[in-house]
Amino acid sequence: MAMPEESRRVKYTKTVLRQALLDLLKTTPFDQITVTKLCGEADVARGTFYLHYDDTADLLADIEDSVLDMFESHLQAKDATATPQDYWTLVLTGLASQRDLLALLFSIPQGRLVGRCLALNRAYSTDRCRAKYPDLSDEMIDYMQTFLEQGSASLIVHWISQGCTVPIGELADLLSQLNEGT
Repeated sequence: MAMPEESRRVKYTKTVLRQALLDLLKTTPFDQITVTKLCGEADVARGTFYLHYDDTADLLADIEDSVLDMFESHLQAKDATATPQDYWTLVLTGLASQRDLLALLFSIPQGRLVGRCLALNRAYSTDRCRAKYPDLSDEMIDYMQTFLEQGSASLIVHWISQGCTVPIGELADLLSQLNEGT
């Protein structure tokens, strides 16, 4: 059975809570943000908060889910024949459009966003890697992907934390070269 669509009131409440958490993260470490503090910032009753979320970590996961949905839509939009440069340009353009949000989320030690993005990317890249390196065992492909993913993720997180000052095309070219071994 399909889930009923959220009412405008529920959407509004969740939006206000998300924004309050993001506003608090600008000045307060995540582990110091309580439900009480969050509800005060959002002007929402604690009982209302608990209708939608179990705790602040659950709210953070909801925000991360929305970012992952955006990231996945960029991955799905990629043409199967696209060049690595096109792929990275598409991904970086999507990430740059959310750079302030991502900079906040990447700064949270308790956040799981980077790992979840890597897992999503792996789902899209494993077949391509196997096709490019048919003689490698599954175990070696796993090691190679882990190395490339961790390096690429660290580079992207650094780029976002620096305000995306390097042009997208230039960074896409670097990521393409690093990931393609050229």
